[in-house]
Amino acid sequence: MRGQQPVKEIVDAARETFKQKLVVFDSILGKQKYMGGDAFSLVDVFYLPWAQKLFQTGEGPAIEAHPNVKAWWERVSTRDSWKATLAYGAQV
Repeated sequence: MRGQQPVKEIVDAARETFKQKLVVFDSILGKQKYMGGDAFSLVDVFYLPWAQKLFQTGEGPAIEAHPNVKAWWERVSTRDSWKATLAYGAQV
């Protein structure tokens, strides 16, 4: 993003930590539809742009490897409000 080369060791460590967190998210989302419960909430709004950025940077398969996280992403990323947000961002 800043035109610099990433430090491989830092990126690898972050990926490993993220993989561990996805296991936890997958477990939580196996019991409920959304991050904070069975209703869409501010917790989901918080994670939406981060998940979107993963797909934009080629890291989307990390989400798709966890079935419950993948199902959550499909639910939240297809919401009309998120589509409108993306469309607005593309215009700015």
